[in-house]
Amino acid sequence: MWIIIRLLLSLAVAVSRMIYRLSPKALPEAGNYQGMPYYLDTSEDKEGDRIAFQLGMPFPTESLFKFGPEGNAARLCKALGISTEYQSGDTNFDEKIYLACDHPVLLQQLGNSTQSRDLILELLVNRQFVSIWSDGEVLWASKNSDQDPSETEIQLLAQLVASLMPVCQAALQHKTSFFWRFLWVEAFVWGLFGYAATVFLENRFNHHDYHLDSVTLFQYGLVAAALLMAVLMLIIILLLRKSSRGHTIITESFVLLLLTLPLCGMQLVSDINRNFDSAEAQQQIGIINSVTKRTSSGRRSGLWTPRTTYQLKLQDQLSAFGTQVPQRIDISESTYQHADEGKQLLLSIKPGFLGLPWYEKMTVYPAHTKIQP
Repeated sequence: MWIIIRLLLSLAVAVSRMIYRLSPKALPEAGNYQGMPYYLDTSEDKEGDRIAFQLGMPFPTESLFKFGPEGNAARLCKALGISTEYQSGDTNFDEKIYLACDHPVLLQQLGNSTQSRDLILELLVNRQFVSIWSDGEVLWASKNSDQDPSETEIQLLAQLVASLMPVCQAALQHKTSFFWRFLWVEAFVWGLFGYAATVFLENRFNHHDYHLDSVTLFQYGLVAAALLMAVLMLIIILLLRKSSRGHTIITESFVLLLLTLPLCGMQLVSDINRNFDSAEAQQQIGIINSVTKRTSSGRRSGLWTPRTTYQLKLQDQLSAFGTQVPQRIDISESTYQHADEGKQLLLSIKPGFLGLPWYEKMTVYPAHTKIQP
């Protein structure tokens, strides 16, 4: 059941991410400049003081791009061949501004329009804006400031929108292949994030031992995670390396994969080891020495409610398929309800498809019952 839940949640996260990228967003107007509405969003620190604003105006291109001061990270990615930046031919503009965009219509308009380049330089260099970007529906300009944008800054953004307006209609009719590559990469990576979140929830609410040797399982999982990381990052870089926006998405993907793949790797190893195991089970009988119930402290709401775990201790040292059975075993609540000191525990153990012995079944019997394995 948990496998189905994990796959369904992964798919739901991936699809929701695609819908989020493709859906237009309704924004309240903050004002109007010469018949053109504009939007204002602000950022605040922990004390509630304003530290930045984002000024936006309608710009329906369905094309994602970003202008910003060219920094060391962008230069390094270009030098390594991870990303490729468009050059307008204007030396002053190309040296100071990094353009993350792959839409040929915008690149052509930018190369032909001296006014557009001058307005971008004015906002990013002289007016000290942090970045100018499009989310597909709105052209945004971000600035670190505790004040509202000035009339001049609103006018400059309106002029930039007007100078780039020929891009809108043409861009709506022609999506680049990069747009779809970016969309599929992001959906896949966020889908893995959803899968890892389900693994976390499963371990949180269904905490009992599956494998005899959890340390080896952990090691196998890390190896699987490292291999998946190498393969997936190679594929993502090959798909996006010719893009000027590639390094941003590659960095985001790397961070998300770094957070999710260790959990995904261990769960993948566990699932393959158990679900593809068709070997005969080996049965061992042990006497229960003690049974304990533990409740961890935590918040009283949400995921962080106190977690209850159940554990039993065996009197004898058992082994199966060359692996010692731990004398302390984390068990499910249903097994705990029947377990008690002196009772017998029948363990049905399988060798594992990957050679990691695991508990197929645990059954508790009264102390003096004659068990026929």
